[in-house]
Amino acid sequence: MKIINILFIALMAFTTINCKDGCNGNKDEAQAPSSKQSSITDKYGKPGEYFPMDVGRKWTYNIKLTDDSKNPPLAYGIEIWPMGENKNISYETRGLLYGRDKKERNPQLIIQVDSLAAKQGPLHYPMGVRLKIIRDDLGIYGWPEYNEGVYWAVTTSGRWQVTEVVLRDPMSPGAPRIGSWGGWGGESGFSLAMKFFGARPGLSIGIGSDSHDALEFLGPEDFGGSMALHFKRVVDVRKDSEGKTREEGYLGKSFTEDMWYLRHVGLVRLVQTVDKVETMVWTLEGY
Repeated sequence: MKIINILFIALMAFTTINCKDGCNGNKDEAQAPSSKQSSITDKYGKPGEYFPMDVGRKWTYNIKLTDDSKNPPLAYGIEIWPMGENKNISYETRGLLYGRDKKERNPQLIIQVDSLAAKQGPLHYPMGVRLKIIRDDLGIYGWPEYNEGVYWAVTTSGRWQVTEVVLRDPMSPGAPRIGSWGGWGGESGFSLAMKFFGARPGLSIGIGSDSHDALEFLGPEDFGGSMALHFKRVVDVRKDSEGKTREEGYLGKSFTEDMWYLRHVGLVRLVQTVDKVETMVWTLEGY
């Protein structure tokens, strides 16, 4: 992501990666489906059919930005940097998505499944693919020179679930400069994001025991005459140790991203909303 005015949380504490609701599994331990689960599958299909990952498959999204310069789209993430001995430094980042060319009013995002990946950065999930970022006008996945790979990692432990992994060059802006050579020779940083999961409507999951970023499954619904699965990403405002909202202006605001997935197609629409204003809308043009 292109980050303007990155806010680094002074958490220079060592952290571990945890997942709410047991989403850290990396073994295929799925139980046999019940008769009720089988009837749901008969009606809606399998979760993986809504998130296809065939090698060579490509998605092209046209992105519409708000005309109000006071409401640009927001970016949020947690960057994790390995520091050896199973310890990490974790930074929360918030910023604006502008892209390198601020005059570009018709940006696109084009991604393609490049290859199978037995290892997905720090993850070793049963299924994984490496993505090729063909075009990213807004810098959603970061600048190419600092992006070391984007992966989708899938686990079937308890439920079908997709985690997106983005690897960061240790020389990239914001990386910790540890040692006499700075970032040179350091381990790659990474960020993790929940992209999709199969579960009952109403369930919300996130990465980390104190995550401000959660993905909720709202359930099946009609989408232009077809049945789609509706997910909502919710990024909360930051709060201090007493639970009070921190005043950080527009960058610190909460936002949502509604996403719709079609069977055998994948993500077809994304709408980000800040203060009831639609800041950006992704529409699938081709796949």
